[in-house]
Amino acid sequence: MRFLSPSLSAVVLVALAGWLVGCGAESTAQVSTHVSGRLTIRADSLSDYSDFEVVIASNLQGDLDTLALAVTDADGRFAVGVRAQDRGIYPLVISRGGQTLTIEEIVIADGDSVRVTAAFPLDGRTVRIVSKENAAWSAYKNTKAQYNRGVLELVQSNPDYSEQDMGRLLGQTSSILWSLQQTYPGTFGSLVANAEAVVMMEGWNDSLAVARAAEMSRSHPSKVEIVRAVRRSVARLSGQGAAVAFIRSHIDGEDPEKDAALLAEVVVAHMDSLQQAEAIQAARELQASYPGTAWKDWAGSAIYESQNLLPGMAAPAFSLIDVNGDVIDREAFADQFYMLEFYTPTHPLFQEELGLRQAILNALDENVFEAISISVDPDSAYNEALLDGRNLQGRFVFEPDGQESAVAVAYNVNLIPTRILVDPSGRIVKKYVGAALDELEADLVARLRALSGR
Repeated sequence: MRFLSPSLSAVVLVALAGWLVGCGAESTAQVSTHVSGRLTIRADSLSDYSDFEVVIASNLQGDLDTLALAVTDADGRFAVGVRAQDRGIYPLVISRGGQTLTIEEIVIADGDSVRVTAAFPLDGRTVRIVSKENAAWSAYKNTKAQYNRGVLELVQSNPDYSEQDMGRLLGQTSSILWSLQQTYPGTFGSLVANAEAVVMMEGWNDSLAVARAAEMSRSHPSKVEIVRAVRRSVARLSGQGAAVAFIRSHIDGEDPEKDAALLAEVVVAHMDSLQQAEAIQAARELQASYPGTAWKDWAGSAIYESQNLLPGMAAPAFSLIDVNGDVIDREAFADQFYMLEFYTPTHPLFQEELGLRQAILNALDENVFEAISISVDPDSAYNEALLDGRNLQGRFVFEPDGQESAVAVAYNVNLIPTRILVDPSGRIVKKYVGAALDELEADLVARLRALSGR
């Protein structure tokens, strides 16, 4: 079961992506880097390379904070000191005459000295960003790009590839990522790489994931995400009790936010194993330990989930009116599988999974499986635009109260999309949050085969 916290993702790569973004202007600078370089123009007879603007920003979204700004001289040279709240990846924006020429990634780390050179127009060439920290980050990105190419080649050359084929590719990539800590010790890129090297092995080589996690510093910036992944490996190898003990062994009092997140993972571990009483007890411990924080509210939500929405429990009652004006309730779907799908029409993941959603519904008779898709976006224009000119299967409902609507509250909808699969007896098969429609499909197919005796 995927039950996510309000501030942390259960998927480590999402969490790492959040870690890569710098803080805004309200923070006190903690790291300092010197950036210098030279920017030129190809085939410039005047040889005047002045007025290139080099900006290092806090982010590319939301409230933009300029951490550093430099303007090149006539020879194209510039130099600037950069101060930021955290070591990490920041946008480097190069422009001239009001036109953005390129946006790159640059590592800002305390004490690092970075050299940036480029000749414009780039015409497919790269901006050279040279330093120890940026070399490590480049090695990490190149390894991931090679892995992505390998996956694409494997899928294209052999559509019937085996798990062993994918496992070999994962193992090779993980080994390279793990080795970056020897090549670039202590760098930001190596920290990201060795965390991912551990997480990639969860479910593929659990023993290796556990062994590598044991070697990593307990002060690692991605400790929470690593523990979340490895606890599943520990559970498969040594059982649920060992997995919970593994999580608790990392609660050390050094960082209250990380300790709270790990205690929340204890709750999730018990919920995943359908240990209702233990999950509720751990959630109440979280409430008592972190009063007045978002974790107290999260724990209350987890208690409700444990009491009402675990697999095997009766699906909460609901009564809805679809876009055709017809009433939909739980009793209308007796003796068939159905999916309650909470979405917003413009959500990228929902849009991405529409094709799979259609394929599942087209493959099954509506008397066997039906989808009730509930938009929690109060904007009627967006809702209507989704259906306009499209022949989408299933029943669609627009809830003007959004996630505060009675049905969304009953099903504890915190993230979009959320889907709940219910069996013909009216009991919950599972709750799926985020990119999990393929998992829902697999569970549905397995249940249908079991019913047919195949």
